Amino acid sequence: MWRKILNLVLSLKIPMKKADVGAVNPSTFKSMCTCQAPLENIAFCSQCGALNSIEPTSPFQVFGLQESFFIDRSFLNKIYFDLQNKLHPDRFSSHDEERALAEHYSSYLNWAYQVLKDPFKRAEILLKDFPSSVSQIDLMEQMEKHEYLESLSSRDTLSAFESRIMEEKNKIENEMVDFFKEKNHEKAKYCLARFKYFDRLLREVLVKKEGL
Repeated sequence: MWRKILNLVLSLKIPMKKADVGAVNPSTFKSMCTCQAPLENIAFCSQCGALNSIEPTSPFQVFGLQESFFIDRSFLNKIYFDLQNKLHPDRFSSHDEERALAEHYSSYLNWAYQVLKDPFKRAEILLKDFPSSVSQIDLMEQMEKHEYLESLSSRDTLSAFESRIMEEKNKIENEMVDFFKEKNHEKAKYCLARFKYFDRLLREVLVKKEGL
C-alpha cells in the first residue's frame, strides 16, 4: 500500500513530454519563403504563404498565439482547421521536400491542439518554470481515498465514487481559473498537482469497474 501511494506521489512531479512528432527536422530544409515577412504562424509566411523551416518551441508558437491560460476555444478551433487544411499533404504532392515538411508540421499541429484545448495541459506548460512552496497533496488524503477505493466491490458504488471524483475535478478547474486571473501561480500549480492526482484516481476507478 505505502509503495503504491509513494509511486503515485512521485508520478505527480513528472513533467509532460512533447508528443513524438517524427524524425524530420525543419532546420534541414531550405526555407520556401524569400520575402522575410513576419510569420503568420510557425509554418507559414504571412505575406507569401510559403512554408518556413522553423522548429516550434511551444504549442502557443505553433498557432501564433501569445502564451496565456485564457484562450478563445472557437478561435483556436478556427486556426486549427485552417492550418490542417493548408498543411494537407495533397497540397504538396509535386514537391517531396515541401510535403515532408508539411507532414512534420501537421504532427506538431495535432500535438499543440491537444495541449491548448485542455486547460490543465495548458496550465502545465505555463507553470513549468514557476516554483511551488505549497505542500503537495496530503498523503493521508491519498491513503484514505485509495483504501476506500479498495473497499468498493460493486459497479454502483464505484460509479458513485466516480461522480464524486468528477465533481472534485470540476471544482479544482474552477479554482485554478480564479488563481490564474489573480496571477497566483503558486496556488495554480497546487491545483494542477491535485488535478493530476484525482485524474489518476479516476482512471483507477474506471479500470476496477471494467474488471467487474
